[in-house]
Amino acid sequence: MKMSLGALLVLSLHFVSVLGRTEGVTELPQPQPLLGFQKTLRSVAQKILPVVVQINVVEIVRQPAPAGVDKDDFFNIIPGGGDNGVKEYRRPGIGSGIIIQSRGSRHYVVTNNHVIGSGEEITLLLHDGKEYPAVLIGRDERKDLAVISFNSSENITVAEIGKSSEVRVGDWAIAAGSPLGFESSLTIGIISALGRRGGPGSNISDFIQTDAVINPGNSGGALVNMKGQVIGINTWIASTTGNYMGFGFSIPIDNIKRSINELIAKGAVDHGWLGVEIFTPLPTTREFLRITQLTGSLVINLYQGGPADKAGIKLGDYITHINGRQVADTPHLIQMIADLKPETTVDITLVRNGELMCLPVKLEKRAQEKVLLHENGKLWPGFFIVFTEKNEIDAEAQVVLVFRDTPASRAGFTRGDYIKTIDGQSMSGVPRFFDLINGKKSLSFVVQRGEQEIRLRLERE
Repeated sequence: MKMSLGALLVLSLHFVSVLGRTEGVTELPQPQPLLGFQKTLRSVAQKILPVVVQINVVEIVRQPAPAGVDKDDFFNIIPGGGDNGVKEYRRPGIGSGIIIQSRGSRHYVVTNNHVIGSGEEITLLLHDGKEYPAVLIGRDERKDLAVISFNSSENITVAEIGKSSEVRVGDWAIAAGSPLGFESSLTIGIISALGRRGGPGSNISDFIQTDAVINPGNSGGALVNMKGQVIGINTWIASTTGNYMGFGFSIPIDNIKRSINELIAKGAVDHGWLGVEIFTPLPTTREFLRITQLTGSLVINLYQGGPADKAGIKLGDYITHINGRQVADTPHLIQMIADLKPETTVDITLVRNGELMCLPVKLEKRAQEKVLLHENGKLWPGFFIVFTEKNEIDAEAQVVLVFRDTPASRAGFTRGDYIKTIDGQSMSGVPRFFDLINGKKSLSFVVQRGEQEIRLRLERE
């Protein structure tokens, strides 16, 4: 149905006249709870926005000219050429950070390590619109953290730190940062879950899960409670598109307080090191070891001369507690040890051959990953095996991984080998395997590899 212009005009005037009448109109009651909630949100915004910054990073990418192409022609095609046949590109990136501490005119900002990456130029944009150049102070790659700093003689607001240990599922949560480059953005949601594991890279922390909207650019920004206190650092999202799908994850602030302080103090973080390779055993292995009712992690490799080895921990020991705190699983144990300072002596409760025992272990400083790789020769025995019921070739243990440059690698073990005998003795269950291998410096193995039966000798350094 069509409406004439005249009819539309009459309708519009009638609508205006109705809006103009006030007599006899009952005002809606003020929704006090909602207004109170809104007031709280405004208060949080005023408190958190000044302490969350946008981080602009520029990475200088150097790339040689393609083979067979004259570098002058090549660089004429791509503006901004370089010298000696090398092209330099400026690759920008955006993230977020939190002003965490001030010392005189120097101010410190915590963010994610992946935000800084290999950036050579770092600029901060504060909520008031002022920009400052920043420098990298240090990184904790195991927790995806970095601390940067900038100088300013002005009065810079610093974030108030909360306690993530007090956070509960269902609590309100507000995410602050620069999603997709939109600086000083706030989103609100709830705490969806606690103690989540996983995420990109090798982050050893657990995470707070929230449905507050987090997108690229939010990384390094703050997750805050309704008091405006920082309870987490927004780090990653679970998504099939690369953008928000309802699953955001933040590092709990309690997990990184020591890292932040050490980075500010000396530019590095010292993690505790036990000197073991561990894993969460499969249900069948748990049954063999009689640990079906216990949570923890199984020792499958030892660094010879490492803290655990010197303290008397053996292959096959099932670690259940650290200083009386229960170990949930392997990632939890890794985090618990890393959070302790080197030279700390800890009481480790474990199960060995069905018996509970406690050993004091003095932790050492964990070396960088690259350094540890060069220490593989000390990793004993150097393979990862799984246990099954005896199969048609009369074997219960199968090698599923061989670590490079270890005794097992030098002995010739390969993935898929079935272990039939050790020093001429067959195995009758998982405990027997560890009994045969513990305390020995040289071992003779018979393994089944495809159709072949092979003899291998495993020797400690």
